[in-house]
Amino acid sequence: MPTLRVSSLLVVFICCLLIPFSALAGKGKKPFFKEVGGKAGLRNQMHINDGCYTADVNGDGYPDLYISRHQALLPLLATNNGDGTFTVDQLFTFTNDRHGVAWGDFDNDGDEDVYISVGAPDRVNVLKKELWRNDGNGVFVNIADAAGVAAVGLRGRTAAWLDYDNDGDLDLLLVVDGTQENHSIVLFRNNGDYTFTDVSAETGMTNAIIYSNGGVGLADYDGDGDLDILLTSSFTSEKKPNDLFTEFSLLLKHSSDGTFKDVAKQAGIGELTLGRGIAWGDYDNDGDLDLYVSRGVRDETVFQDGVFIRSPNQIEWLSSVKFDEFEDGLDFVPNGGTSVTFDFWKNQDNPLPSLDKVFIGASGAHPTSIPFTLLKTGGSINPTGKPSFTPGTDEGVYIWQDNAGTWHLRVLQITPFRGTGAVGKDTSGFITTDGQFTNVTPVGMEKSKFDMCNKLFRNNGNGTFTDVSDKAGVGDCHDGTSTSWMDFDNDGYLDLVVINAGYDVTNDTITNKPIILYKNNGNGTFTDVTDRAGFVPELFYVRTTAVLFDYNNDGFMDMFVCDDDGPPPYHGKPLVLYKNNGNGNHWLTLKLVGTESNRDAIGAKVTLQTGKKIQFREQNGGFNLIGQNDTRLHFGLGASTKVDRITVEWPSGQVQDFNNIGVDKILVITEGQGITP
Repeated sequence: MPTLRVSSLLVVFICCLLIPFSALAGKGKKPFFKEVGGKAGLRNQMHINDGCYTADVNGDGYPDLYISRHQALLPLLATNNGDGTFTVDQLFTFTNDRHGVAWGDFDNDGDEDVYISVGAPDRVNVLKKELWRNDGNGVFVNIADAAGVAAVGLRGRTAAWLDYDNDGDLDLLLVVDGTQENHSIVLFRNNGDYTFTDVSAETGMTNAIIYSNGGVGLADYDGDGDLDILLTSSFTSEKKPNDLFTEFSLLLKHSSDGTFKDVAKQAGIGELTLGRGIAWGDYDNDGDLDLYVSRGVRDETVFQDGVFIRSPNQIEWLSSVKFDEFEDGLDFVPNGGTSVTFDFWKNQDNPLPSLDKVFIGASGAHPTSIPFTLLKTGGSINPTGKPSFTPGTDEGVYIWQDNAGTWHLRVLQITPFRGTGAVGKDTSGFITTDGQFTNVTPVGMEKSKFDMCNKLFRNNGNGTFTDVSDKAGVGDCHDGTSTSWMDFDNDGYLDLVVINAGYDVTNDTITNKPIILYKNNGNGTFTDVTDRAGFVPELFYVRTTAVLFDYNNDGFMDMFVCDDDGPPPYHGKPLVLYKNNGNGNHWLTLKLVGTESNRDAIGAKVTLQTGKKIQFREQNGGFNLIGQNDTRLHFGLGASTKVDRITVEWPSGQVQDFNNIGVDKILVITEGQGITP
């Protein structure tokens, strides 16, 4: 078996200047978060990421970060130094096409092991998945072959640990690209001797197929003591597997006979298409798990039109003419400036527009190079006056300034993308001025016609859900990717964070919200407080992940954003670490350690009571889209200075109660024993 020692070679990151965006702080109010990636030792890296994950790899009590980078790039392990900084090393010394991973203590020895899904679509019959047993002191041993989980022939996309048979050790769920030979997901039962048995057929998994951008989330949503599984962007043989834009989410209920059956329709989730991120959490504090699903176009070639104001003097824009339209564009006023500079991105599927396809001013003049600068008055090219063009007939980029000083850009395209008729060529670029942009208006840009509105399903407590997305104020229709619950302000109610991919416009209005932060109002509704969040202006690609963890152990949840690298303008985006600025509210964080149950206590439930207020959490492994949140259970307590009762229901069936607990602590609860700091 190959043995691995974590490399001591520090990965050199490329610094990236993050432009301040003071408006996000909210008129002088202190922002909720501060970007500290550079200060923490996490720098911009211009490679392709494929998810990020938290785990206390070295067991020192501080969560570390694993950053997956596929396409044969070495993944990174950012070890938490406990002083607000990280040391970043390459985790392996050899390349492989690694995708999503799952951290978990499968052998119950007290340290976190990692399973890595692997598989380039053209090499599935060669590449093996990897199971790295953590032997401590930075030593990992790959035992996938001997353990029987190498799964050659399947294109691995992500994974999750769960104890589906409640025998005290973690079983393994491997999510594969179902379009590869129409293969199902795989469930491996842990035999307790470092080997696994494929039980997919006998547990009913062979009818559950997931597309490559789907996510996995675990929850005992019906309260019967067994973890159920939600898969997004999936389909079964009965659910239109050939329709690429209508993969459905599957709710796989763990039945009493040990099998998993899709009950999404019966449970009230219905035929939910285009699902991506998954967040299970009790947002209304009624003692059961509610579900939030972020949704977006799963095909990364189907971009959304949009305009993104990166700074007061720089705009990014993208036009993907589609759905039988022929013209997109934007209007803007460069206030106080004398010039405007235009540049274009070279897309992975389309080259820069040729010079003879760029038309400027009434004369239709062509630039001599790209990028090019136009003066408001004078210059070698006069931008005044509209060039002549006919949508549906002409093709190119048309730029002009009218007599009132407003600038116009139009993109005309008549060639369908890849012959689908659904998508036109992508054209995107930067517009920069020496003044400041005002009155920026998208023209003709539109969102996908597919339904990709995010959904909040309230648990009715009887095995069914009610869609309350619009009523709660969280049913936005952006291009959603990752999503998670967290009580960011420690007021005792779970708030919601959503990552969006790419550009976005709604009814000719620029949203400019790659990340949305919803504050829970405590009455079943949420308020969008993104303007006070302190998020930096960045664009994210389709498999971008946000993971939540308290990296500095101060009792307030922080967030790490690991951007999926894509074609320009998504290329080379920074790793972003948001430190929670905190407030005066109290908190309690619990780390559960199983003895009869699996050591990670995946499947355990905790109820916490302060006065008349009750909060409920489940240790579900933290799995979401292609990420894994901090598995410690965090509770915001508001002004409460004492917790009256904590009740822990372990997967083994054992129940423990603890009374009169102090606050502002990280506590360890060990099954059958007690509480220690």
